[in-house]
Amino acid sequence: MSIGNDLNFALRQMRKRPGFTLAVVLTLVIGIGANAVMFSIVNGVLLQPLPYPDPDRLVAVVNSYPGMGMERAGTSIPDYLDRREGVPAFEESALWYGTSAGVTTGDMPNQYNGALATSTLFSTLQVSAALGRTFTARDMQPGNDQVVILSHSLWQDLFAGSASAVGSDLRINGAQRRIIGIMPDNFDFPDRETEFFVPFAFSPEQMSDQERGNEYGNTLARLAPGATKEQAQAQMQAIFQSTKDRLPDFRG
Repeated sequence: MSIGNDLNFALRQMRKRPGFTLAVVLTLVIGIGANAVMFSIVNGVLLQPLPYPDPDRLVAVVNSYPGMGMERAGTSIPDYLDRREGVPAFEESALWYGTSAGVTTGDMPNQYNGALATSTLFSTLQVSAALGRTFTARDMQPGNDQVVILSHSLWQDLFAGSASAVGSDLRINGAQRRIIGIMPDNFDFPDRETEFFVPFAFSPEQMSDQERGNEYGNTLARLAPGATKEQAQAQMQAIFQSTKDRLPDFRG
């Protein structure tokens, strides 16, 4: 499925939606060719808690390149995988990005906003499907990713709230996908305009070092019980330094 990337989708949604609040962990690293030193900062934003369990433990993780004038960038797939495995302060983390696509159940497609997301998005938010299920690790494998989860409003629009929608098919940008779940009516991540979710399946090439710097994803993480943003920051710094030592020509 050919879908356009949006580097700043999550941050735009945070600005658009009053009350959408995350504690933001900024990972500040050196831009290519920039004469700067690596430093880090934690910026806590508190407006109104998110409607998920323990919202104070939810953090958005972004890269920042002050030497290039980029305060907030996205996350590459290799960066996400490094942090998912190497940051004990994160109980769970997810990678996602927003998109729009033509959704077809009959003859003519209609354009809707959606998101590609790892299976861990819903467990990070600690939210379950109202009907059916959310993604599993198997859905994240290329070839097994032709499934979709619908928002409550899109389910009502396309299927008039019929439970038989789960297990039926529709087309997204011409590709057939099986509906596996319907989200609750009050689920609106990242906003109410997001009407469907498809798996963010990684190919071997996308997981390789050559993809570092291709930062079109957005990372959401849940801090482990008792963990702090400062601990997460330090652990991400350690990963960055290890990567820089291993790939000295990558950044600096």
